[in-house]
Amino acid sequence: MNEALKRIHMQVMWNRLIAVVEEQAQALLHTAFGAITREAGDLSAGVYDTAGRMLAQAVTGTPGHVNTMAAAVRHFLDRFPIATMRPGDVFVTNDPWFGTGHLFDFVMVTPVFRGERPVGLFASTCHTPDVGGVGFSAEARSVYEEGICVPHLRLREHGAIDEKVFAIIMANSRNPIEARGDLLSLIACNDVGAARLAEAGALRGVDQQPRQQRHRQQHDGCTVAQAGAQHRRVHPLHQPAHGIALLRKNPAPHGARQHRRHKGDRQHRADGNAEVVGPGQRLEETAFLVRQDEDRNEGDRDHQN
Repeated sequence: MNEALKRIHMQVMWNRLIAVVEEQAQALLHTAFGAITREAGDLSAGVYDTAGRMLAQAVTGTPGHVNTMAAAVRHFLDRFPIATMRPGDVFVTNDPWFGTGHLFDFVMVTPVFRGERPVGLFASTCHTPDVGGVGFSAEARSVYEEGICVPHLRLREHGAIDEKVFAIIMANSRNPIEARGDLLSLIACNDVGAARLAEAGALRGVDQQPRQQRHRQQHDGCTVAQAGAQHRRVHPLHQPAHGIALLRKNPAPHGARQHRRHKGDRQHRADGNAEVVGPGQRLEETAFLVRQDEDRNEGDRDHQN
């Protein structure tokens, strides 16, 4: 397969992977019991390789989970190595230090297999309305007052749910039905993702996930580098060690005469070239803009009166 076909193949598989995790997130959104997940979309869903590295994350969800979800799965693997996982297993925690930041977010991890061999992991999280304690407020003086903390546990083994874990969580929640429903929704959405990935793997091979990850990393790195080269209009000799480059449209060639006109604290260039300012100048310019807005608002109020 030549390089062009490889790129096309990888892009098709990448789009398929994004579609899989997006369907995973939509399954959680449509089955969750709590309004915070169902209405506000406070959730996240993603797929990982067997080393716990994130391969793709759903578009649906909240930005706050992007980085925390990326690191959470590795903590599961520290306690439950991939070699000990079996088809039908599901793992859970809401530990804020190893999950997504606070006790209300439960993280669910499900391994996916090709035959008896693990080929990936699905993880999802959502905000459960109540986990005991003082509730969702700033009144707690320690994490122990915020609610129940569930360590990394095996919630389902060989397809059988451990009802004792559910019983402990429900006994500590003011809304036990919603708490149970949200956890079941997390399990269900991971199962949906695993089923879709198995279908995609039957067509192209799930084992190409690490190669896809390397392809995306290389592609994204090249894209960022190209974008930086395209928008970098400040000559290297004019770039400060510490400062901010303000880029204008249609930059003038290097060496063109630079004309400046002053207005208050701000400095402008008539030729449209890039202007490099230090942090102090940038603060002054920001302050000027704030004063401009304040003056404009006062003028609007006077006009209305």
